[in-house]
Parts: sequence; C-alpha cells; structure tokens
Amino acid sequence: MHHARLNICMRFHSALFAETLGVPYIAIDYTGGGKIKAFLEGEDKLNQMVSLTEIVNGIWRNRWNALIEFSCLEPNRLPD
Repeated sequence: MHHARLNICMRFHSALFAETLGVPYIAIDYTGGGKIKAFLEGEDKLNQMVSLTEIVNGIWRNRWNALIEFSCLEPNRLPD
C-alpha cells in the first residue's frame, strides 16, 4: 500500500489505512453512504470517493484518469 501510485479502497479500513499512511487513494462506496462516506466527510475528502452508480454509468472514467495523474504529482491530495 505504501509504495503504490494509487490505492483502490472498497472497505472502510483500507481507506482509513491509506489516509493514516498518507498515501494516494480512491474509495469506492458500494453502500450508498456508509462508513466510507462518513469517514471521508469527516476528513473533508469526499472528492476521493466514487460511487457504484458512477462506475456503472461510466461517469468515473475521466475522474479516475484525473485522480491517477494528480496522485503522481501530489500524493494524498486529489482534485475536486
């Protein structure tokens, strides 16, 4: 996790570990507003969350590419 360019987190603890380690990550919220969303709201990092609806509808592609590019430049600080 520490050496990855971008971590993909689907479970609460993976997002928590990535945030604690200060590594770049994107969190996939498959619950529609559970623990991951609450955690990211508390950290003011909702921009690092992608919903399953966004993935199914293909909305995630441009955002995903921007997140990957940005994570290479400034780890753990992703664009809005």
